[in-house]
Amino acid sequence: MKKKLFIFAILCMLFTSNVSANEYEDERFISDNDIAINTDINSSSLIMGENINVNSKIDGVGIIFGNNISMNSNIDYFATFGNNITFNGIVKDGIIFGNKVVLNESSSVSRDIIIFASDVSISGAINRNITVYASHVSIKDAQIAGNVKINSDTIDVEGNAAIIGHLSYNEEAEIKISDVASIGSTDTFVTVNDDENPFLNNLKSKAISMVNMLVIFALLLYFAPKLFKKISEKKKDIVKSIGFGFIFLLLVPIITLMLIVTVFGLSLSIVLIAIYLLLLYLSTMVTGYLIGDAIWEKFIKVEKRPYLIGIIGIVLIYILKLIPVVGLIISFISILIGIGTIISLYNRKKLS
Repeated sequence: MKKKLFIFAILCMLFTSNVSANEYEDERFISDNDIAINTDINSSSLIMGENINVNSKIDGVGIIFGNNISMNSNIDYFATFGNNITFNGIVKDGIIFGNKVVLNESSSVSRDIIIFASDVSISGAINRNITVYASHVSIKDAQIAGNVKINSDTIDVEGNAAIIGHLSYNEEAEIKISDVASIGSTDTFVTVNDDENPFLNNLKSKAISMVNMLVIFALLLYFAPKLFKKISEKKKDIVKSIGFGFIFLLLVPIITLMLIVTVFGLSLSIVLIAIYLLLLYLSTMVTGYLIGDAIWEKFIKVEKRPYLIGIIGIVLIYILKLIPVVGLIISFISILIGIGTIISLYNRKKLS
C-alpha cells in the first residue's frame, strides 16, 4: 500500500514563475507556483507551492505544502507535506509526510523528528530520536545520538552510520547492517499489536490513508481538471447534497439486499456494492475539496490553485478525524456531503 506513494512523482503539473519571499506583502502566508525564499522570515509561516526552495532562516514554525521541496534553512519547527522532500538545514523538531524524503549529510535535527514516507534516506546528524514509517529506509553515515524506531519493509544501515541509542524495528523487516556501522543495541517489535499506543497507531493509519487519498486526488485532478471546477460550484448546495447523500446511504443497502435474494439480481447487487464502496471512499476527497475551496475564497483570496485547495481540505478533514467523538461526526457528515455532491453532479449532467 505504501508503494502507491510513488505515483506522486508523475502527477504534479509544472509551472515557470519564480518568486522570492520578500516580494510578498505578508510573509506569514506565501503561495505561488515556484517559490524561492532567500531572505529571513521573522515569524511563523505557511508556505504553499509546486516547487519550493527555502534558503534562509524561519524564526518560528514553518508549515510547508508542495510537490518538490528543498530546505536549506535554519528553522525552529516544521511540518512538511510533499512529494520529493530534501532537507539540508537545521531544525529543532519536525514532522514530514512525503513520498521520497532525503536528510542530507549537512542536515541537523537538534531534538526529534518523525517521518511518514515511501523512501527515506538519512545521512545527517540527529541529536535525539527519530521515528520512521516507510517502505524503504536507508541510514548512511548518519550520526544519531538518541533512539531510532523504524517500521519499514526494508532497512539498510550503511557506511559508518552511528546510532548511540537503541535501534528498534518491526520484526518482519529485511535489514542489512554494515560491518563498520555502530549501534548501541537493537531489538524488534510486532506490528500487529495496536494496544500499546492506540493514538500513535491511529495517527500512522490516518497518515498513510491521507497520503493515498492525496495521490488519488492528484491523479483525478491531472486527468479530469474540469471535474473539480464543477465540484467547486456545489458549495452553495451543501444542504441539498447532505439530503442526497442520506438517501443514497439508506436506500442502496436496502435495494442491494432485495436484489441478492432474487434469481437474476445477484450480478447487479455486486455492481451496486462496488459503486457504494467507491463513493464512500471518494466522498472524503470531494468534501475535502469543497472545504479547501471555501477556505481559499474566504482567507487566501488569490488565484485558485486546485492542487493546493485539495491538500488544504483533505489534510484538515484527516486532522479532525483524529479527535475522539468529533472525528466520527466529521466522518459521517463528510460522507453525506461527498456522496451527495457526486450524485448532484450526475443529475446535473443528465439534465443538461
